[in-house]
Amino acid sequence: MDIDYIRDIVSVWAASKKEIRRIFLFGSMARRDYGIESDIDLAIDIDVCMVKGVDEGDGFATWCLVLPSYRSELGMMFSHRVDVRRFNENNHVIRDAVNRDGILIYEVD
Repeated sequence: MDIDYIRDIVSVWAASKKEIRRIFLFGSMARRDYGIESDIDLAIDIDVCMVKGVDEGDGFATWCLVLPSYRSELGMMFSHRVDVRRFNENNHVIRDAVNRDGILIYEVD
């Protein structure tokens, strides 16, 4: 699957979500070593203050609120399964994966 194709679809979708700041493609699609069973790994950086009913913590409750709709909406746009993760500097597993092979595919100006 072409990275530009993923970028185009994700960018149009993300532009309708005022809380999304950045989206990174990472994992096998970003490394271009994917197979037929590979999923599309996306790390999404959100501004929790932009979500109605914002929590006062680190944004985890807000993330849990928006995650199901993100997964559902993105899942309908691709033939591959989409794995959506929260990009958070405190989550070293996702942060390290993005730093290692991530590609920024969407960013609010």
